[in-house]
Amino acid sequence: MRRTTCPYLRLNRLLTAFALVCAAPLTAQSMTWQVEVDQAIRYVQEDRVEVLSPEGAEDKGWYARFVREENPPVLLGGELDETRRFVDAPIFGIRLIARRLAFDLRDVDGGGRRELILPQNNESAGHRIDVRTYREGQDGTQRITAQIKHDPKLDEERWSIESQARLRGTLELTRTLDRANGRVLGFQSELIVEWQDDRDDMSIHRARVRRIESWTFRDVVEEDTPEFRKLTANAIEEGVAAVLEELRDPGDPIWSYEDAGEGEHAWSRESELADYVRVLIELGAGVQEPAMATALRKLRRARPEGIQSRSLAIRAIAELYTRPGERVEIGHGLLAAPMPREVADEDRAWLAERTAELVELLMARDPEQILVYPGSDSPSVDEGEQTVRALEAARLCGVAVPVELWRRLGRFFLAQGTAEERAVTLEFGFVDGQRRRVQVVPIGWKEGEGYPVGGTATAIGTASCLRIAAALKAASPREAGLAGELELAADGGLAWLGREWTPLAHPGVPFHWASYRAQWFETAAQAFERAGVRTIDGRDWYFEAAMIAEGLQYPRAKTWAGEHDTCRMLGFLRPQLAGPSTSR
Repeated sequence: MRRTTCPYLRLNRLLTAFALVCAAPLTAQSMTWQVEVDQAIRYVQEDRVEVLSPEGAEDKGWYARFVREENPPVLLGGELDETRRFVDAPIFGIRLIARRLAFDLRDVDGGGRRELILPQNNESAGHRIDVRTYREGQDGTQRITAQIKHDPKLDEERWSIESQARLRGTLELTRTLDRANGRVLGFQSELIVEWQDDRDDMSIHRARVRRIESWTFRDVVEEDTPEFRKLTANAIEEGVAAVLEELRDPGDPIWSYEDAGEGEHAWSRESELADYVRVLIELGAGVQEPAMATALRKLRRARPEGIQSRSLAIRAIAELYTRPGERVEIGHGLLAAPMPREVADEDRAWLAERTAELVELLMARDPEQILVYPGSDSPSVDEGEQTVRALEAARLCGVAVPVELWRRLGRFFLAQGTAEERAVTLEFGFVDGQRRRVQVVPIGWKEGEGYPVGGTATAIGTASCLRIAAALKAASPREAGLAGELELAADGGLAWLGREWTPLAHPGVPFHWASYRAQWFETAAQAFERAGVRTIDGRDWYFEAAMIAEGLQYPRAKTWAGEHDTCRMLGFLRPQLAGPSTSR
């Protein structure tokens, strides 16, 4: 006997099936990251790198350099796109591919295919990444695979260098989803890549390496909380302790660096010492230490020769007279700008002598090349970082700096800036709690001739324009015109920095280096703090950079990559004041 189905029941089943089909993509859209722009998720990371070929390689680190990690296991809420589904930034290097794929929720339900681009950068040429995401398993895990292949069409010849590697590889990844809390609980991945470059002067310039990596959820950190302030305070305390330990050791290299270079490019042995002394004084640490007294005596007796050496020494001695907590107050909007300083007669005379020597060297140069790339005659803002800061410190200490020098420096920075064609729209949050949406044409600066516009150079250019403008206005009302031009240029610099902001690498086209973070963080902080900027489109630049800086600190030594990096990271980090965030 033939079974019949009630037409209403059949219709109901059809509607139910249709609803289920329609619901599938909605479910896929339903999982988003439940991490706010003022939060960061920390993970525990374990990884192992193996050199598969050449066999028996002695310098395994050199062969495996493309997959070594240069970022801590952190996901910043500010990295995510507006839909809170994926990291909205370039892939800065092959080591970040696994992280990017694990945190991309666009194909979380039902799987899918998509193509990502690894752009040409300092380490490698341009590559295409063919990604396949599989359906989620019943246990909440999901498999992702990727094929990585070089594509010459992605390379710009002007940015091609012989050391850029061409890669071919595969990635296998399994992630664990936490739908209830809107996050990835962790992932395990295996990356195998073969690479080669075009260097003809090396007997071996190719390798095959494997990286096995796992991330496991640790905790969520939020800005302007006791937990975050404790985290940064510990990083500062441990970094300062490490610096003091070196300073206390008479046999430490910091006491015995030899002079290098000649003339205006000379690097005096006291330069490294001056950097240590300045950052310790700035953080209010070690001032009563016998080693600090010894270091200050050595600096006061020193007669540094080069422009950079003189600048570092001037900044160190001038820092003795900065009001305690001044930079913290500027960073939190309690003070608009650095205050004049009351200086002891002996130190004022020393500062006046060193500043006069510095001024003489600079005024003797061609105004169009008043600042050059160290060791060359190529115009560069890089030399201006320490120089302009030293001249400002001397000015605040009551030492006269010729107005003509400020004019020349101002015109130089204006000439070196590169304005783009189109304006960008950004919302800046300021330390006084105000928000302002602006449309500004970005202006970038270059490290030197032949270099692309970059983050550190633009931060130096932006901060220097503001410092020089302040000096000109303090000198005479007649300098208001040039000062105004410099302030407008600084607005353009802030627009470039805001659009390109990332703490995961040093921004620039195409050289998104993962190195140079210490200088990038410190110079960016100088630009943002001097302009009173706290957030960019809701992202707290200090919170994001501090989360990365804390994770980059060596767990045993409690330092960063070297003496200069340690000083720069400590110079960037500053004590946090309790209070509501202006980013909310």
